Amino acid sequence: MQTLVVAARDPMPRQRLGENRPEERRALILDRLRTISSTELAAPDYDALTRCEDLGVITASKLDLLLSAHLTWHTEGRDPSFASTETADGVGIVPYFFVREPATTTDPLERRLAWHATDALTPIFSDLPQVVSDDAAVCLRAAALAAAGGDVYALTTMPGHHANAEHFGGYCFVNHAVLLMRLLQEAGRRRN
Repeated sequence: MQTLVVAARDPMPRQRLGENRPEERRALILDRLRTISSTELAAPDYDALTRCEDLGVITASKLDLLLSAHLTWHTEGRDPSFASTETADGVGIVPYFFVREPATTTDPLERRLAWHATDALTPIFSDLPQVVSDDAAVCLRAAALAAAGGDVYALTTMPGHHANAEHFGGYCFVNHAVLLMRLLQEAGRRRN
């Protein structure tokens, strides 16, 4: 039987105005998969994102941005130009310009966001550090089960296929497929 691995904490539901609703999509998939597979809850793992960085799935600069951008935006004085129109309350943060030269963790928030984001439609909310950490923990647990020979389905809140080590977009902050592949390679598993 297949094991469904899902985060122990449910993400904060959002009233999104657009078509992309990752929290709602996760809930719908979870309801269906729970009827056909056993479910294992991945405990919160605050080191999961550090593993992503160690494995080269995410850079230190991007990780720092994802973990600090929303709080920095609020504490340094909210520039309304960065408010996302994706939710009615406008509390998400998105870039309104982009740059071609890499950013560092010491650059201003605006420049860092302009480098790491690939679109202005993927907002960073206050709970993003928890959500991406929980998603990484799901991948870590799923990889461990798969490495032991299990048949596993990892259900994350955010998709991952548009993300790379430096950039995020399309609601993808961490590339889960790359993370899983590197974890399985590290465990000595190879594609058959």
